[in-house]
Amino acid sequence: MASFVEGLVPKLYSPDNKLAMPEQVERSIAIGKGTSSAGAIGAAKGMKVRPDRTEVLKQTALPLLLLAGEQDQIIPAERTFLVEGSHVTQVKLADAGHMGMIEQPEAFSEAVLGFIKKLG
Repeated sequence: MASFVEGLVPKLYSPDNKLAMPEQVERSIAIGKGTSSAGAIGAAKGMKVRPDRTEVLKQTALPLLLLAGEQDQIIPAERTFLVEGSHVTQVKLADAGHMGMIEQPEAFSEAVLGFIKKLG
């Protein structure tokens, strides 16, 4: 687990934040190392076999918030923003990778709270 986590976690942060936020990266690595190998294998298998639900998101009238980091090295923003429409709110976090909630907590919170307020 240690080598898997140490290889993966830094890629979750934008290149700049990986350098600028060493404590957060190390904390994320520590959390990852606490994951059992069975749990990590199960999660990876689950992601591999999960069906594509893009059509469900396109067909729903429910409000959707799609949030992505501009510098996400795991899931690029263009793969997050596959659905458009009046029911969809798309937010791209500048200076963030896959860990926008840690890299840009204020912008992340503003996006979520703004979305919730619109549901009002």
